[in-house]
Order: sequence, then structure tokens, then C-alpha cells
Amino acid sequence: MNISAFDRCADCGACYNICPTGAISVSENGLFYTPMVDAEKCIDCSACASVCPVNNDIDGNGPIRACAGWNKDASVVLKSSSGGVFYGLAEKVIAEGGAAFGAAFSQDYKSVRLCSTDEVPFEKLLKSKYVESMPQYSFTEVKAELEKGRKVLFCAAPCQCAGLSAFLGKDYDNLIICDFACGGVPSHKIFQDYLSELERRYKSTVKSVDFRPKTHGWKRYAVRTEFYNGREHLRLGSEDPYLKCFLRGKLSVRDYCHECKFPECHISDLTIADFWLNEKLSSLRSEDGISLVLCNTEKGKKALDEIARDYIFEELDLDAAGYNNRIRISERNIIRHEEFMKRYAEEGLEASCRAMLPSSVAEKLKNRIVRLMVRKRR
Repeated sequence: MNISAFDRCADCGACYNICPTGAISVSENGLFYTPMVDAEKCIDCSACASVCPVNNDIDGNGPIRACAGWNKDASVVLKSSSGGVFYGLAEKVIAEGGAAFGAAFSQDYKSVRLCSTDEVPFEKLLKSKYVESMPQYSFTEVKAELEKGRKVLFCAAPCQCAGLSAFLGKDYDNLIICDFACGGVPSHKIFQDYLSELERRYKSTVKSVDFRPKTHGWKRYAVRTEFYNGREHLRLGSEDPYLKCFLRGKLSVRDYCHECKFPECHISDLTIADFWLNEKLSSLRSEDGISLVLCNTEKGKKALDEIARDYIFEELDLDAAGYNNRIRISERNIIRHEEFMKRYAEEGLEASCRAMLPSSVAEKLKNRIVRLMVRKRR
């Protein structure tokens, strides 16, 4: 038995990292990354099927503590998605001679992969990337560093963290696993097509992509794409077709994301998120970003305590703060997701977005007001 027997897949990376013969590769040809089995190399050892966290029962962690806050260094907060907690965790691990693993854009910004600070500058791992990432052989690399005695911070989507844990098969004292509140992962192919269309429109190649610019404030989603000819594409999440199709109804995410079990089953020491309910659940107020942190293990609590001096933190009621941004599963969502994918294949992103998520007059007016306010601040 191998993973080809399963219909459900999150592309967490566990199967091809554990395969002893390298029989599993990842196809990039479809809308989503898909593991493929080479029958000639497969020895039917069932290692891949046994390690899969999606199709096997797993026991999750915590949370056992909740707090929220931000880094005292304003520059750290501004270059982070929310309050900069990942920055502090990674900075400490790196200062101790360890390595931090996280998601980084490729050189042309058209794909995202999990890699370490041994491979790319630390800053490449900062901020959210709203597109499915390729784990590649990062699990194998993590294990190798752990076996050397190096400290490792691994930060990725909940399914990828579960995959790493299953691959390792045991806990390591020198490993900190950190996941985040995940709203699903959009198609890499849709993202690539989106950027290619922007390059055509702006007559230049992409220089950078920022899914969380704080130009319009921390709580307003936006995307900024810069080009080598000096031009810039800056749009609010409610008007950019790529972000809009992701944020509203999760139209562009993997099929499995609509039934994901990991928001209630975190296999991590820490879970980080934007603290959207700060005004309701705390006295914290900030226009630049606030992180919600859930400690799921004692190791997670210790890791957070070790960086606390660099942060303004407020302890939260655990029951109230333990919310997440799981996709709401409904038959309507699934039907609309399927309809969007069919439309996209026939009409492309912008036409599909206009048809399924038309902007109201009120929404257009609101977006215009927000843009005018930003221009005045500039």
C-alpha cells in the first residue's frame, strides 16, 4: 500500500521525505502540488501510507497558555505580518547557533518553498505567503540538524508541522515546532498565472511581493507587488482578484483545506496568529500589528518566556483566546469552490472573480475612501 491509495492530500511532505527509495516525486503541473509514485521504484513498504497525518489518526496538543502582544522594536513589527513573535523565536535560535525553517519566495517570486536560514537570509522567512508551499526535503534536513545537536525552529502550516512530527517519530529537546492559524493554501498555479498577468500589464518582471503591507493599516488585507521598472501594484484585499478569491469563501484553496482537521489538532509547541479580537479580549491596542500566541506544550511556554523581555505581552483567558480561523465547512462553500475551479480553467482569474465575487457600489466607495486616506498620510 502507498499514498496513491489515498484521495485526500495536504502535500505536507511526510511521504516523500520518508520514502526509502525516492519513489515519490511532486508534480507541479496541476492546479495544486500532487505527490506521484513511481511504481518501478516503489517496494510496497507502506512507509508513506503509515506516516501520512491526513489519513491517519493523530493526537494534538494544547493549548495550555494564551497571550498576545508585539515586539518592542517598532521596525520588527513593521516587517512582520502581525506583532513579530516569529522574529523573536527565530532570532534567539539563530543566535544560539541553530537554524530556523520557514517559507520563502523563490528568486522570481512565483513559488514558495520551505527552507532554512542556512540557505536564505532570515528576512526571507518573515511575513505570510498566501500560496501553497513546497516542503521539499526540509524534513530530512531538519532531522540531520537535530542529530548534530543543533537547535531548530520549524515554522510552517499546521499540516506540514504534523507531517514533520510524524516523519521524525519522536520528540527532540532541541526542536521547537511553531505553526500558525491557517485559512487554507491557494493554488500555486493560480498564483503564477496571476503574477504573469501583472508582469504583462506592468511590462516588467516581479521584483518583490508583500502579502501583508501595512500601508492601509494592520487589519486591512492588501498586496503590494514591485517591478524592476520601478512600478508598483498595490491593492486592497477586497479588490485584488487573487486575494479576494482566497479571503472570501476560500475559492482558490486546496480541496482538502475545506475539511482540514488540523485547526483543532495542532502538532506544535506554539501557534501564532493575528490577534483580530484584541479590542474584545484584551486592553491591547495597536495599528501596526498584534500577535496572538497559543502555547501548546511546556516547551512552547519556555520558548516564549525566553523572548518575553523583548515583547509587550498580555496574558489572555485561554478559553476565549483559543479561537482559530478555520474555514467554515458547508455544502455551499464546497459547491462554490468547485464552480470557481471550473470557471478559472475556462475564463481565468479576473473573470472568475468578477462573476463569483462582484463588488457592490458600497464596497467600491469604501475602498476608494481608504485609498484616499492612505494617499493623504503619505
